[in-house]
Amino acid sequence: MINAGNHRHRITIEKENTEADGSGGFQTPTGEDAWLPLMTVWASIKTLNSQESFFAVQISPTQTHEIRMRYRPGITQAMRVKFGTRVLNILGVRNIDERNEELVLRCEELPAVAT
Repeated sequence: MINAGNHRHRITIEKENTEADGSGGFQTPTGEDAWLPLMTVWASIKTLNSQESFFAVQISPTQTHEIRMRYRPGITQAMRVKFGTRVLNILGVRNIDERNEELVLRCEELPAVAT
């Protein structure tokens, strides 16, 4: 059974915005139009791991998170999570005990982009 009191964070599940390109294929807009909000839900968020990696002469921080939420059909790894101004890529989706009651999303937080 899910304890709704633990789900105190508002998150938005987003899907990539793909549009027909007129040639039988699809294209993805850039910038803010690249992702469309699908649903906003209450969830719990737990940080699992935090590390820094050295790539291309830059230090890149990486954090992984576990997000627990009520079951919603159709959520896949092709989607992402917005939590305030933070963006988390979905790495895996688990339907706990295949009971359609609770989902656990394993996510990786994208580094903040300097503006």
